[in-house]
Amino acid sequence: MKVAMVGNPNVGKTTILNRLTGESHAVGNYPGTTVEVLTGRAKIDGTDVEFVDLPGIYSLDSFSRDEQIVKEFLTHERPDLILLVMSAASVERGIYLALRLSHLAIPMVIALNMVDEARRAGLEVDAGQLEELLGVPVVSTVAVSGEGMDELRRAIASGGRVPKVMVEGEDEALNLAEELAKRVTSAVGERATSSPDVVFTDTLLGIPVFLAVMWLVFRVTYDVASPFVDLIEVLLDMAKASLAGYQHLAVRVLSDGVITGVGSVLVFLPNIFFLFAAISFLELTGFLPRAVIALDGVMSRFGLVGRSTVPLMLGFGCNVPAVMATRSIEDERSRKITILVLPFISCSARLPIYVLLSSALFPGFESMAIMFLYLLGMAVALTSALVLRKTVFGGEPDYVMEIPPLRWPSLRDVWTLSWGRTRHFLVKAGTVILAMSVVLWYLTSFPSESVESSYAGMIGKAISPLFSPFGWDWRVAVAVVAGFVAKEVVVETLGIVSGGSIAGMLTQPQALALMVFTLLYVPCFATIATIKAEEGWKFAAFTAAYTTVVAYLLAYVVYALAEVVM
Repeated sequence: MKVAMVGNPNVGKTTILNRLTGESHAVGNYPGTTVEVLTGRAKIDGTDVEFVDLPGIYSLDSFSRDEQIVKEFLTHERPDLILLVMSAASVERGIYLALRLSHLAIPMVIALNMVDEARRAGLEVDAGQLEELLGVPVVSTVAVSGEGMDELRRAIASGGRVPKVMVEGEDEALNLAEELAKRVTSAVGERATSSPDVVFTDTLLGIPVFLAVMWLVFRVTYDVASPFVDLIEVLLDMAKASLAGYQHLAVRVLSDGVITGVGSVLVFLPNIFFLFAAISFLELTGFLPRAVIALDGVMSRFGLVGRSTVPLMLGFGCNVPAVMATRSIEDERSRKITILVLPFISCSARLPIYVLLSSALFPGFESMAIMFLYLLGMAVALTSALVLRKTVFGGEPDYVMEIPPLRWPSLRDVWTLSWGRTRHFLVKAGTVILAMSVVLWYLTSFPSESVESSYAGMIGKAISPLFSPFGWDWRVAVAVVAGFVAKEVVVETLGIVSGGSIAGMLTQPQALALMVFTLLYVPCFATIATIKAEEGWKFAAFTAAYTTVVAYLLAYVVYALAEVVM
């Protein structure tokens, strides 16, 4: 039995999927999080059920890629059942979507989710009356606590029913949805007000609050992670010490290649996990979408649309899912602008570079240095968007975004989201970075064990004139080139070629220029491959060239200014 899960963004579809299947998927708190088709399996009343979690949509009439994906799946795959998840706090939008789906004549079950939030908002939805009006089973649920899940399983096992109300036109659906919502919704008690919204969404107050919260996130990320970083370093030193004295080639590869290389990246795993945990918490509480509203006035002046803020926020985790999240942007030009500026948003892979260099050359000011880089990346992204909107792309941006209610997230959802993102980092460490560790070890060990006389040294010296304006030598040049494969490799390469003394290899202005360059230059190969899959090779090549030119120019400006000031 194949069940297609459909619903508006941010109604808890993926959380329900986790409850029904016991599997873990990405759980975000704003539109555009689920940009790919997710699947899960469960056995319900002896029947094998495959759940397909489709991207969140508002209708089937738009030209956004998410809505095209859903429409194509429902039309061509013809699932046995549509599990429509709607929020009890915004039931009219859910009813409208149900009416737009009705003409497909596919059996349907409705999960009326978030009934607890609706009650807190002073609303009560009569699930029985809604079931009678639409002619399909309706089950009240609270996905985060598991309330109503058993009843929902029974409704799914029954196979649902084809809606008895079928409409074709958009206007007819809008009018009928408004009428039905009024009939099934009633006010109970006093409507709860969300006083923090006054602060979080206000331009004058919200932006300083957002910046303060983000600074706190970086501060906590660094301080809380420090003991765990020290522990990993001790374990890595013990592992290397246990292999000391063995000269066999395989042992050298393991000690100097794998442990040194992968270990130099894994040592920053605690920083990355705590950063993901903090951002996941802010997503799930609903704080980040409110920060987006506060920033809307600024964003629109720079030619970005409301939906662009979602991939931009995801970009702080990884640029790859952020690029895929642009599918929710309906306007083609706005989507391309967003993709072009996304690499300027500092992903988690760059964090180890900042931590390494700031700790070595800016002790006591690490959090300020990291905050500066994140803000610089955002500033460059916004400025680039404005330039691209005024030159290469035309038109005026629009703004559409739904603001979810403030909520206290469950620890399970925070763990699921943060661990899922951290696991992506670990997979890279176990594949790409592991492979590059062995390659870099070979390049730095042959034909001479002296790094300067090795193949890596030869490559670095050949291209080092390109970076002479920054005062970098061949060692930094090698690290920058290796970073194209994966930004984490920059740290690994610097660790190998510097002999463990970063402070002795770079001055403060040189280190600052290097951090700026790695922040802005061509994204990793995985991101370029994703951009190619979304927009083609020409667009991907233009993105690589554009970001590298911007990085080179700004790194030089920063280096020149730092030379004067420091």
